[in-house]
Amino acid sequence: METGRPPTVREIAAVLSRSGSTVAYHLRALEERGIVRHDPHRSRSYRLTS
Repeated sequence: METGRPPTVREIAAVLSRSGSTVAYHLRALEERGIVRHDPHRSRSYRLTS
């Protein structure tokens, strides 16, 4: 899905055929490792760090 915006947790879950909670768990783990970052007040804020 190419929209030019970061995907939501639900969109990631749909593409991977996983639950939203599973995706959120892994995104939190990636954030703790500094691989992604996000604004907790925005649904489309996950981005890869440089």
